[in-house]
Formats: sequence, structure tokens, C-alpha cells
Amino acid sequence: MAEEGRYDGRMGLILTGAPGNGKTSLAIASLRRFVERTEGEDPASFWNVNHSLQTIRQSFDEDRRQEGSSILDVCRASFIVLDDFDKVGRVTAWVEEQFYALINGLYVEERRVIVTTNLSARRLLEMLDDSLASRLMEMCTEVAMAPHDYRAAS
Repeated sequence: MAEEGRYDGRMGLILTGAPGNGKTSLAIASLRRFVERTEGEDPASFWNVNHSLQTIRQSFDEDRRQEGSSILDVCRASFIVLDDFDKVGRVTAWVEEQFYALINGLYVEERRVIVTTNLSARRLLEMLDDSLASRLMEMCTEVAMAPHDYRAAS
């Protein structure tokens, strides 16, 4: 993925598995290799989904005009890591809107993406509306990580 920009013919990966098995570490290593390979010419972004959605939510003023960052800013990067995609808590209408803007933007712009989640890809896709799940599955190949908690082992 980091070397060729594709894995199994697709522009993205969904890294699934238990906490502590290296999903985020592998995603960051891929992102770093991409930056090295492109010599920083192509923008790359690491995005912890829950934290970033909270930041965007706080950037809205009372009139719901956006003052700060936008979900569409993420789609400007050539390679994006969406870390802990399943950690958003309750999926409200606002979160659904943000997911739509994010996934549709990545799909339309044909961006490279790695999604990390503790859920199986099937369970993750159940969180999403059918059209978004379809786009994500067209973009990504699921890679199930070994069920070993490296953090607990150390």
C-alpha cells in the first residue's frame, strides 16, 4: 500500500482486530513510508476519528457556521489514516452527515485510505448507511490482524 498506492487492486485497507495488535502502528508506518517515497510532495494525514470529529464539532459557532477545520480538509490529503473508526460513540445525525462527507469525499477524490477498527469490516459497515458501506468496500480490502495484544504482552 505504501509503496504502490494500492493493495489487492484497491486504494485502501480496513485493518481490523483486537486492541493492541498493531493496527495503528502499521497504519502509521505505511503513512510514513508514503511520505518518504513521495518526498513529502503528496499530502498525508493521520486522523483519529473520534478526536477529530469532536474538534470539528467544537469549531462550529451557534449559527452552525464553520470557523475551524472541515471534514473536507481531510479529503485534500493523498493518503489518509482514519484511526479508531468505530470509537465515535452514538452515531447521531450530525455524525452521519460527517461520515457521508468524509467517505464520499475520499471516494470521489480516489484517495488512498487506511481505516483501523476493533470491529470486523462487516460490523463496521453496519454502522454506515448502505451507500457509504458500498463505497468503503469498493475502496478497501479488509486485513484481519492477528489477535495478539502487544501492549499487554510488554
